[in-house]
Amino acid sequence: MMEYEDGRQISVADLPGLIEGAYMNVGMGHKFLKHVERTYLLLFVIDIRGFQLNAASPFRSALENYLLLNKEIELYNPQLVDKPSVICLNKMDVKGADERSAKFLFDLEHIAEVKKQFPEEIIPKNISKPIEIVKISAKLQQNTDILKSVLRSAIDEIDDRRRERISMESLEKESQLLESDDYIY
Repeated sequence: MMEYEDGRQISVADLPGLIEGAYMNVGMGHKFLKHVERTYLLLFVIDIRGFQLNAASPFRSALENYLLLNKEIELYNPQLVDKPSVICLNKMDVKGADERSAKFLFDLEHIAEVKKQFPEEIIPKNISKPIEIVKISAKLQQNTDILKSVLRSAIDEIDDRRRERISMESLEKESQLLESDDYIY
């Protein structure tokens, strides 16, 4: 739970078990993916160094991991990729992080071309379009306040749109009732 100075609280679910094959219930697959369905915003925390699940798994770059996470979510439920998202590039304190993040951002911007170099099995049909990309070092607490602020702004905007939609739906229903009323009592 993240709590802000004004008392606003935002619930955050960490899904560390979202691994390759999660959509087929590998690991804790469905248990974790069910939580994703209830969220308003997806936060992709990506290790800028890349990641290797275990010795038998291939090493994947930061971009490959982002694509693979999108693919797992899409295979579980294609509509989930349409949710608003934020990318958090973590471990920006490590050597070479600036160069790696620049490459990640460039490649993401040119994803239509870049994705052709990766295996088809990790390429989603649709890729979540992040509303923001934040670079942090969780270890050193660098830019974590910025990430927290970005998440707050995004959730507040989503809440505002949701309230507006609910209000409009209520007005439409009320209007339909008034139009259908034949004034016979």
